[in-house]
Amino acid sequence: MHDPGQQLFSCPSPEELINYSRSISTDLPEELRWKFRDILNEYIENYDVYGAYDRLNNRSLDQIFANYTPKMRDDVVASGEVDGVEYTLYEADDRDDKDS
Repeated sequence: MHDPGQQLFSCPSPEELINYSRSISTDLPEELRWKFRDILNEYIENYDVYGAYDRLNNRSLDQIFANYTPKMRDDVVASGEVDGVEYTLYEADDRDDKDS
């Protein structure tokens, strides 16, 4: 049986990052699939799709997992659990959304 961590993340372009990520994650064991999903989501949130692409592309999953350091946030307003669902609320960004 092959080691899923040796699988190379080789996405054709940043625009295809989400679809490509979904296609490779379906073959991963559940624990790795969730770990990869969390890394992908955090990279997109913090660096946008292009930054996430730069951090993931042409690396094995083992390399991606080894290089990942969760970003610690200091702007947590509240966190908890409701009906078995964990949540964390953060202070609003200072972004000016007029250009959106």
